[in-house]
Amino acid sequence: VPTEEWIHSESVDTFFAMLENEDNKNLFMLSGFWIDYVNKTPRYAPKIIKRYRKHFFAEDQIAKISKIIVPINHTNDHWTLGVLDVKAKKIRYYDPISTRSEEANRFPAKMEQLKNFAWELLGIEMSIEYNDDYERQENGHDCGPFMCMYAYVESKYSSDKYVKPDINQEEIKAFRLFMAH
Repeated sequence: VPTEEWIHSESVDTFFAMLENEDNKNLFMLSGFWIDYVNKTPRYAPKIIKRYRKHFFAEDQIAKISKIIVPINHTNDHWTLGVLDVKAKKIRYYDPISTRSEEANRFPAKMEQLKNFAWELLGIEMSIEYNDDYERQENGHDCGPFMCMYAYVESKYSSDKYVKPDINQEEIKAFRLFMAH
């Protein structure tokens, strides 16, 4: 993962696979490609999600899942993160560049999509939880590493409690190196 470049979906998927394999049996990470695939076929989204559920989740496994981590690639221009906290029935949404009010205005369709996704996949009505106290990028190319850092923090802490991701712009270069190993 170079120190000042855009992070592609393949790098996100590799990093997420590492997190998922770290003894996180109650955690499920979606591919960076997945939400984009559903976006391109909105008419068929409920069918795609139901097929995905049958293919990837046994019914008894769904009851054990505490979080589903959803990387969102906005038109190959910006990364954000959705976290479906199944136990708390909340969706946490992280945007590395926006403030809370900007998030609500910039990506309301994405937030609604996460709520619909939770309903289609899990049959659970979820609310969106906003937290505005986490660090954000200060340049135009670190949204991917910040999004991965948010996912890393979410993967390390138990469900139904928000833990502030504690990394700043100065430390993101070291986090990029961590992602590469």
